[in-house]
Amino acid sequence: MRPAHSAHPPLPLMHLSFLFTGAGTLMLGPTLPVFAQRWHLQDSQSGLLIASQFLGLFTGAIALSRNLRLTLLCGYLTAAVAFLLLALASARSGGYPVGILGFCLLGLGLGQITTTVNLLSALRYRASQQRSSALSLLNFSWSAGAVLSPLLAGLYLAGAGVTLLLLSFTLIAASLLAVMAILVPHASPGPTTAEPASLPGMPLQPLVYFFLVFFLYGGLEATVGSWLSTYTLRYTSLGLAASAYCATALWASFTAARALAAGVLRYVPENTVRVSGILLSTLATVALRGMHTGLGISVCAALLGLGMGPFFPVTFSLLISRAPRPRQAGAATANIGLGSAFFPFLTGVVSARLGSLHSAMVTPIAIALCLLALCALHPRERPLHATALSS
Repeated sequence: MRPAHSAHPPLPLMHLSFLFTGAGTLMLGPTLPVFAQRWHLQDSQSGLLIASQFLGLFTGAIALSRNLRLTLLCGYLTAAVAFLLLALASARSGGYPVGILGFCLLGLGLGQITTTVNLLSALRYRASQQRSSALSLLNFSWSAGAVLSPLLAGLYLAGAGVTLLLLSFTLIAASLLAVMAILVPHASPGPTTAEPASLPGMPLQPLVYFFLVFFLYGGLEATVGSWLSTYTLRYTSLGLAASAYCATALWASFTAARALAAGVLRYVPENTVRVSGILLSTLATVALRGMHTGLGISVCAALLGLGMGPFFPVTFSLLISRAPRPRQAGAATANIGLGSAFFPFLTGVVSARLGSLHSAMVTPIAIALCLLALCALHPRERPLHATALSS
């Protein structure tokens, strides 16, 4: 293993970035019932809030700049502005239109940060399984932030309220922006991150495969993550704060799975880990619809997170193994945001039409089955050329 270029952000700063983006991305799920109650929203309108955030993530991921330092700074600035807008909107009963704008900007900022840091990390390694292991460790920090998100939400919702929670995120984003401006090198990380001529790029057919896989993965993760607290609140006797805590089971096991995968992937083939995880997630998603207690939902959520945890780092490593140009890699991972926008919104529309969120939760089951079929049909990879990492 050796770096592709020396001008990378310090590794602790990369992990800190992912801790923040994990918490920021997942903040909507446990707070969604609050926004729905305060703004008098139907499920279809709540779904539009989810869609606006993940459409922002899609836009942020696909719009990679050649100056990655500038991209990171813009991402943090956009996230800080977004959290401030959401804090202001949350204090008003008519804040729904501003809320849509705020969540869209939040997704845009977080998408810029996440895609840039993932790409920089992936291009540091030649061997595919080493790269998967390193990406799993980095994304462990994202998952740790995801675990903190419902815990923080539950604490704030039980006391200070959602507005103070959003103002706290605003302060964190502004602080990280200042740290980034001081510590990240001014030089762009070089030709490995700006359409390098040494990277031959991917043919259309395998690229479309990764587009579809990331689209479905984003849909599965976001649909369950975004609607889990609302589902728990609606179909159990738990209150608002306790429903938010139930989401912790999903993201705690998600985090544990990535930590475990960092070691397992050194010995077990990547696609074996990926297929086994999605199979477990499929079974857990089916079982989730049959649960009507907080404990039952928490167990299913934990099994679902355990299966999904390794999926992104493994799939992203397999993508990099095929030597895509950075903009191709960014476009592929941007489909996570697209799927994350479409499927939770679809779930909200189906729930509103049928009058039952329980019935609408068949959507993540269908996504998981399609994803399982695609993973079993993974195309043969092309090794990443050494020259691509040493230029």
